[in-house]
Amino acid sequence: SFQSSLLALPLALYWPLQDHVSALVVDASGRGRHGINVNCPVQKPVAVKFSRFNTGLQLVPLSPPRSLSSGVSTSTSTSWTLQWLLRWHDQAVEALQPPNIAPSTPFLHLSPSPDQPLLFHVAYTDALTLEWLGPPDTTAAGSTASDSLAVDTTYHMALVSASGVVTCFVNGVAVFETRPLTSNPILLDSFEFAVAPSPRSSVLPLLSHVALVTRALSAEELHALARAAVPSPRLVAGGADDFVDLSVTCLESQTLQLLEDEFIVQVRGRRGAWMDQMSVTTNFGRSLTAGGTGGGPFDVFIPAGYMARAFSFDIGDHVNQPVVFSLTWVVVVRYLTNLADKPDNETFHKIKATNSYFQKNVAPLGGHLDAVFDACGFDRVEEDGGDVFFVYRKHAAPPHAVRRALYDIATFLAVEK
Repeated sequence: SFQSSLLALPLALYWPLQDHVSALVVDASGRGRHGINVNCPVQKPVAVKFSRFNTGLQLVPLSPPRSLSSGVSTSTSTSWTLQWLLRWHDQAVEALQPPNIAPSTPFLHLSPSPDQPLLFHVAYTDALTLEWLGPPDTTAAGSTASDSLAVDTTYHMALVSASGVVTCFVNGVAVFETRPLTSNPILLDSFEFAVAPSPRSSVLPLLSHVALVTRALSAEELHALARAAVPSPRLVAGGADDFVDLSVTCLESQTLQLLEDEFIVQVRGRRGAWMDQMSVTTNFGRSLTAGGTGGGPFDVFIPAGYMARAFSFDIGDHVNQPVVFSLTWVVVVRYLTNLADKPDNETFHKIKATNSYFQKNVAPLGGHLDAVFDACGFDRVEEDGGDVFFVYRKHAAPPHAVRRALYDIATFLAVEK
């Protein structure tokens, strides 16, 4: 397969870009070289390769352009190969404009060293012709491919640096090369994909399987990769709409605002792949999903009769078994059990929240702390010396509030075991 062939190469980094939006680009090279999506630049509402549930990275033409940046020093030699799958998706029915009516739009920026600005670019014209742009005072000032790229067609793209020359390959065929550099051969310290608004604003580049190989691949090797990668299936909508909506911006977080009488009835996910997935479903049939395509399925049990109104979790490379502050709750249970067993003993009516034991064992509840004790019939009181106490409302607390809280906590602790 294409991925197997790619993973067999000496990789400096490899980004599948087959997962949902994240601030982190998951690196599968085994070298831990994760990259960063600067300003969360991507949207992925369409499928481009392998599975209709997988997606490619979509560059959004905004001004200033957002970007996908390597974020790490690649530290290559003068011989390297940068390859990726590219598909131009045109969401509008428009006539192809005459070529070269406007300046080219760079979409791949290459930096030869950390102390120099971005010097070299791969750009596209409004007719989707590729160009190589370098500093005007060098012998690599510019090169242009003779043929245009078609929309809605997957291409295997590669830049190969060898002997001071950078050659651009499309589907294993060389389309242009730079003139030899007599000095300062192109090292590749970092690279960045970004696209700015262009005359054809409806045309979006979709990227996947970006890989940096630590040697120059031959034309035969690139042709073999291209045969394994293309053609790909027709674009399939991965979201609720059947087209890519440029007005929808990528968000760093996703929110599902619960309506009146709406509550969470199911929390499930998939874990074990490059990027895990979690989703919540409400009694109104609405759902929110975050993460990637995931691996094996799992469910978080919600006891019958519970009407959960919030569920908080963080997603990194992998989702661990959900934890509901088990150790913290054990200490809270101890406080409440003392009060429930001896409700008239005023020793248990006042809990000091500023002592070291409370700070270490209960304070991790953070912003939920006041709500928890308020539900159990406690008021937060700050005394003159700065000490904070939770004081039991003996005559005003709801009947059986403490016993009810103990039952709820015990249920959730049992669920987490």
